[in-house]
Amino acid sequence: ASIKGHVIDTMARDYAGFVPGHPIAGSEHSGVKYADEGLFRGREVILTPLETTDLAAVNEVEAMWQLTGAYLSQMAVDQHDALLAASSHMPHMVSYALTRALEKDPSDPMTHGGGALRDMTRIAGSDPLMWTDIALTNRKALLLAIDAFEVEVAALRQMVADSDGDLMNDYFSICRRHRREHDHVLNPMTQNDTDSTG
Repeated sequence: ASIKGHVIDTMARDYAGFVPGHPIAGSEHSGVKYADEGLFRGREVILTPLETTDLAAVNEVEAMWQLTGAYLSQMAVDQHDALLAASSHMPHMVSYALTRALEKDPSDPMTHGGGALRDMTRIAGSDPLMWTDIALTNRKALLLAIDAFEVEVAALRQMVADSDGDLMNDYFSICRRHRREHDHVLNPMTQNDTDSTG
């Protein structure tokens, strides 16, 4: 599950050996027909064991995930929920908001979209019921992430309003550098494919 605090509150009372885990992998599709045997290869799986979690159970779960080609990390439940609010939940809200803005535009920009629009709106095709549940369950952390994003949108808007090309170029350069520094995380299969072909 994408929000660990809620799951643990529900499960930990009855299952002391429960090992919470969250694979950072998936797509906008759901259901068995979209199963992908390589889905977890090169992807992170975050485990959030409790002090009462049995170590042997943790080891078994780690071994299972390693068989899929995933790599593992561990963190506290609250840290997981805050991190995922910023790295997953808020980007989904941004994609939904962008798609809704396009849907309201009478010129129908979506019919003229290219790669940028495809990439930015892809996850708006995700299951609405699931993402409603995620947003409401992780509401506090998600609101903080959205607030931080709104600060950046406001800053960009001001740069455009001021025609401040120098500041905008610096801003974009920082963003490009940060994105490229994390390309191996966000596109692990590309790197793996390159390595395997020599």
